[in-house]
Amino acid sequence: TWKIMTHARLSAASDVASIMPAWRHLADNSLSPAGLNSPELVAPLLQHVGGAELLVVKQENEVLFAMPVKRRKFPSGLLAHWTTPLTPIGTPHVSTSAPASAFSVMLGALPVPLMVTSIETSGAFWNYASTRNAHFRIVDRWERACLRPRGSFAEWMEKNFSAKRRKEYKRLQARLSETGQ
Repeated sequence: TWKIMTHARLSAASDVASIMPAWRHLADNSLSPAGLNSPELVAPLLQHVGGAELLVVKQENEVLFAMPVKRRKFPSGLLAHWTTPLTPIGTPHVSTSAPASAFSVMLGALPVPLMVTSIETSGAFWNYASTRNAHFRIVDRWERACLRPRGSFAEWMEKNFSAKRRKEYKRLQARLSETGQ
């Protein structure tokens, strides 16, 4: 049961709109969660950012890979995943059903190097991508401690807030719960 995978670089609003349901399904079932990189946020941005495109790998009507990109001015011709203040996370959507094939088709289809930014190096996509035969180089790496708190929420709250502030938050929570669910 062979099924041919195709790749495309979509820039027209009608092309992006035509794959929106399949892209939404991919985002819901991706190696990494969509979060702020959801299709509902990225699709309108594609229309308003000059030169932005959506790299897509499809198999029949199913989207297996989706990542917004934009050609960089410097270095000349480099294709780069782009992030915006509204979509600061750079992780592309990759299908869990055929990640190796989708990733290989995407890398093989690119005529120029791809620069990917803002990817969590301990996330599912990075763990998968770094084990492939693709050539990767980490140019800059940083980590935000607040994104991965240690322990439970109660422990974090006790460690980072005074007793007075915790009491105030409990009071506010009780008042808010009086208004409904």
